[in-house]
Amino acid sequence: MTIMNTELYEALVAAGAPDDKAKAAANVVEEQNKRFDKIDRRFDKVDNDIETLRKDMVHGFDQANNRFDQVNDKFDQVNDKFDVLEKTIKSDIQHSQDKLFLRLGGLIIALTGVTIAINRLWQ
Repeated sequence: MTIMNTELYEALVAAGAPDDKAKAAANVVEEQNKRFDKIDRRFDKVDNDIETLRKDMVHGFDQANNRFDQVNDKFDQVNDKFDVLEKTIKSDIQHSQDKLFLRLGGLIIALTGVTIAINRLWQ
């Protein structure tokens, strides 16, 4: 036996509806109310589940962003090391070129002296 909607029952009886028909109508409305209440509870659960998923997703994105920041930091550190290495290599190359040009200059001067000496000997 269901609990009927007494306000509706009393209104229907006051309006002249037969007692059995007023009870049946009030029972149908009450069953529909229960059904809608159950649907509302299910929607509330769905809303809660969606909110939980949204929070989990936001948390997941936050964690992913933090991880990307950490990876970016590591790449920055590697880039810094490459920058230092590049400067060192450029400096070493420049130093080696300077030494080579000095030696070549000395060799040219020496060869010039030898050439002059040979020319004097042949004259």
